[in-house]
Amino acid sequence: MIAKTKFPLKAMFRNLAFILTLGLYFAASAQEVSIKDIEFDKSDIDFGTIPAEGGNVDAVYTLVNKGSVDFKISDIEVACGCTHPEVSKKLVKPGDTAIIKAQFNPFGMVGTVEKWIRVNGNFNDALYKELRFQAEITSRVGSIENMQKKYYRGQYGYLVMYQQHMNFGNLVQDDMARDSIPLFNDGYHDIVISEITDLPPFLQVEQLPITIKPQETKSLYFTLNASGVDTIGPLYGEMKVKTNDRFYSTKSISYGVTIGLNFEDWGRWKKRRAAQFHVENKTINLGNMKSGEVREADIVVTNTGKNPLIIYRVDTDCSCAVLKNIQGTIAPGDSVTARVKFDSLYKKGKQTKAVTIYTNDPNQPVVVLGLRAIVD
Repeated sequence: MIAKTKFPLKAMFRNLAFILTLGLYFAASAQEVSIKDIEFDKSDIDFGTIPAEGGNVDAVYTLVNKGSVDFKISDIEVACGCTHPEVSKKLVKPGDTAIIKAQFNPFGMVGTVEKWIRVNGNFNDALYKELRFQAEITSRVGSIENMQKKYYRGQYGYLVMYQQHMNFGNLVQDDMARDSIPLFNDGYHDIVISEITDLPPFLQVEQLPITIKPQETKSLYFTLNASGVDTIGPLYGEMKVKTNDRFYSTKSISYGVTIGLNFEDWGRWKKRRAAQFHVENKTINLGNMKSGEVREADIVVTNTGKNPLIIYRVDTDCSCAVLKNIQGTIAPGDSVTARVKFDSLYKKGKQTKAVTIYTNDPNQPVVVLGLRAIVD
């Protein structure tokens, strides 16, 4: 007599659902492209010297899909509101091309400016493709007649600041940099700049107090000493300028600088013995999750070099993503298990977040980990 085996109906449906889910996962994976298959004619553009008042300039990048799968551009992020991105098509079939144009408005900026554009898409081995452009911006505003075309006298007080932001660009820890803010007294009495508060320790103003007579122009000069910075990566802030201006006596000046380590003098032998940052996968897939759900994942960071690996700083592009238990020093050959946490509250659809790690590895001092999830 042959024994009959029972197959519970619920178990059959569970198995079928698992097989279908697995099939959908592999089908979705097959529809992703490698970042190496999406070739750009350029990734960096240098505009050279341009005037702040000269109007918009366009950074234009052309891409070709050299792969066998459609490339789908899901989003284009930019560094600031001064840049407006456009794309000729969001679906780029194999063999096709697309053009990405970033319109940059330099008005109100002076000095070296660097901006990034991030192209997000259905990559299987990267979070995004980063494009960059830079310019040396000069201001030709030299008289109150030019300024009067843009404001009413006394509208923002009688002390006119020709710019309210200083961008010191990319520096290494031994660098010194200098910048200035031109000021004009458009009032009827002397204006005295008596104090600047919220000034970081690495930034010094060269002379105070300053007295500016009516219809006179003077400048505030600032010196940045990068050796006084105790971290690396981008730094931003705002300082307050105290004056006796009748209206708006306190003015604001913002500043920005990116500090890096100096590896230029390192020889081949020193680099071979340097610390080495290693993770198995720079893309962390958290899968599908419900809105409001918090999900965590572990990543193992190993120092495969011959000197201690220093993790100076960890940044994320969203407060919803956090990387914990990693800052500090990792001995040669040792590993540290760090935990990444993603909070999907108020999120919906495909999510891509960047976790940036700053290290003393000369081959990859800045490591970007990609966090991916689909929020239902």
